[in-house]
Amino acid sequence: MTTGETQRKGYKLAITFEQLRVFRTVVLHGRVSLAAAALGVSQPSVSQQLRRLEEALGFALLESREGRLAPTEQGERVREIADHVAAGAERLRELSADARLGTHSVLIVGANTTGGMYFVPELIRRFQREHPGVGVRLLIGQVNELTAAVAGGVCDVAIVGGPITAREFATVALFTDRLPLIVSPSDPFAGRRRVQVDDLKTRQFVLPGIGSRTRLVVETALRRVGVELDRVLEYPDTESVKKAVEAGLGIGYLSREGVRRELLHGYLSEVLVDGLVIERPFQAFWLKDRKVLALVPMLVDTAQQLVAVRETSQRMGLTRSNRVGQSPRMVVSPES
Repeated sequence: MTTGETQRKGYKLAITFEQLRVFRTVVLHGRVSLAAAALGVSQPSVSQQLRRLEEALGFALLESREGRLAPTEQGERVREIADHVAAGAERLRELSADARLGTHSVLIVGANTTGGMYFVPELIRRFQREHPGVGVRLLIGQVNELTAAVAGGVCDVAIVGGPITAREFATVALFTDRLPLIVSPSDPFAGRRRVQVDDLKTRQFVLPGIGSRTRLVVETALRRVGVELDRVLEYPDTESVKKAVEAGLGIGYLSREGVRRELLHGYLSEVLVDGLVIERPFQAFWLKDRKVLALVPMLVDTAQQLVAVRETSQRMGLTRSNRVGQSPRMVVSPES
């Protein structure tokens, strides 16, 4: 009986955790032999698990590409789902252990790239210093991936550059994240007190790739003041954007959280744009309708304390930026 006939007759074909685990391992290693070695099983066993999974789903999952096995278009979608299933299974194991011990000792914290690299590590350090018996796992992803993870129970709480507007989530604003215009210290803009919006129209920008929340916020804000990004160099992450700007390949916008050190030490310069300030809320969010773990408000409280310490340090002049000039304040936020 074929898969299609089975489905038409209403039979349910089982998909197992083991099949998904084998599939993820083959995708990771690109060869059945390497996946079998990693899993500690025979090659025929791996092939059998893959065949059963494809039969259950009704389509091919893998294809040969440049000498290795790679997921087909549908296979890539299955891989993404399998990743979430694996994370959920790990979460279930942790919950089971907590139930046996009568405790909840692990908090799953999500963060996008900016938060995960420049804010959340310090937050976790402070949180674990205050609560040494609690383990923290950090899940890094794009905002849409994190909202799905929180909604699906894979992640307890996430901290991201917002805004998070979906009604299913409870949110707490931690601070306002300003995205300054950054340039190389040798850039012509760096020697000017201020620049005008029209000055941006002839420049090449260096920005994170499409799909980045930072990219979306910057594009939206610039478009509202009449600047179209016709010349853009795309880089995969904040660090590579900073290096490209420092090398003089263009000008860019990044979260201040990500460029504090470079501005402080003069590797980059911040230039103010007359009539334009780009800001976004930095938020913690979790699912409203699920029972909130006691650790979540404890983490949020620590985050608010950390923000207060930073703001006090700034007011006392303990942090310095390589800022050029002053600018009238007109905020263009992603919600305006």
